[in-house]
Amino acid sequence: MMRIVFISKSALPNPMAHGRAMTKMCEAFARRGADVELWYPCQTDRQLASRNVFEFYDVPAVFRVRALGRLPSLPGVIRRRVDSTMRDPFKWGRFAALLARVRRADLYVTRSIELAYWLTRAGLPTICELHQPSTAFGDELLKEVGGQPALRGVVALTHPLRDYATSFGVPEQKVVVHPSGVDLEPFQGPLVQSECRRRLGLPADTPIVGYIGRFRMWDAREGRRVEKGLRMLITAFQKVGPVRGVSPFLLCVGGPADSIREYEQLARELGLESTQYRFVDRVPPSDVAGWMRACDVVTLPWSAEEDFGTESLSPLKLFEYMAAKLPIVATDVPAFREPLRHGENAWLVERGDVPGFAAALRLLLSDEQLRATLANQAYRDVQQYTWSERAAALCRLAGCSSEPSC
Repeated sequence: MMRIVFISKSALPNPMAHGRAMTKMCEAFARRGADVELWYPCQTDRQLASRNVFEFYDVPAVFRVRALGRLPSLPGVIRRRVDSTMRDPFKWGRFAALLARVRRADLYVTRSIELAYWLTRAGLPTICELHQPSTAFGDELLKEVGGQPALRGVVALTHPLRDYATSFGVPEQKVVVHPSGVDLEPFQGPLVQSECRRRLGLPADTPIVGYIGRFRMWDAREGRRVEKGLRMLITAFQKVGPVRGVSPFLLCVGGPADSIREYEQLARELGLESTQYRFVDRVPPSDVAGWMRACDVVTLPWSAEEDFGTESLSPLKLFEYMAAKLPIVATDVPAFREPLRHGENAWLVERGDVPGFAAALRLLLSDEQLRATLANQAYRDVQQYTWSERAAALCRLAGCSSEPSC
């Protein structure tokens, strides 16, 4: 049986999408026959630390988890030094690599270039998932990692990220492109729109435009959270106007909670009535399908002001929208354009074109046949993006067969 250790640089659980993605990958490896462990720095947030990782991310306990660095019996000064190590990705990477040398596995997987640096230096077989361009310091580490014999490969979310990796010396034969994945099962059940709306307290007979996902994301290069396009979406929604005599409803779910008031204020300033919108904090993964199925059209907006992410995004919600068999209106940026095709499985709008985004929403809300055509094709296309397929691709990259138990 192949032994795989997935190492996170972030404490778990946390509300960000990467935690869900890592646990789903661990589940996929385990389902394919591997013995899997997920390592992560201990969670210092007391409220989150009390949460069970499997319950928080709604994944079965088919793999093991190890929170490292929780050493309450040590003296205060030493304990604080350990906590500092856990918060520094470079120091944490060295700590995890030292432990990995003792607890040998057949393959190590990480989303952190800092961890990949220490793991490959230790001669441990490593796959590094590349989810966004790194800092200048990370670029230097990528050069080092690319030349290490222990590097089994780099998994880039998009083709531009693949080019980024090879530009820093990672051999082309060691780089594969594979976007995020999706679990199709939650979207297979009989989720009737009317029942989802009744259960969630949403308008029964009103066209609903949805955005289901985090409202902001972290830019590693700038060291700040960036706007993902919600302000643009709200502005475009205000321009849609009544559809067949009925004013549509805007539903945004994902948080963080401390940003909701800002978006509500913008909606009021644009003249929207409080009955025309609803902003909701993060919901459990098990509830996501119901929120999505309550919508008529779902969206992937991106701000014209933010350059970060246009070539490296692979949001989980994109593939969940497709699995939910929903029509998608998205900003036409390179990262979205890889799985989405204008007029075939989604409707793409030029970046920064707020009136165009509004017109696209109005078009899809008015045309039931077009909605069905886009949604059905998106559902057919998403079958290739399951977590299981992704796990198989990583195993092939590592040099084994598609089954980790080989």
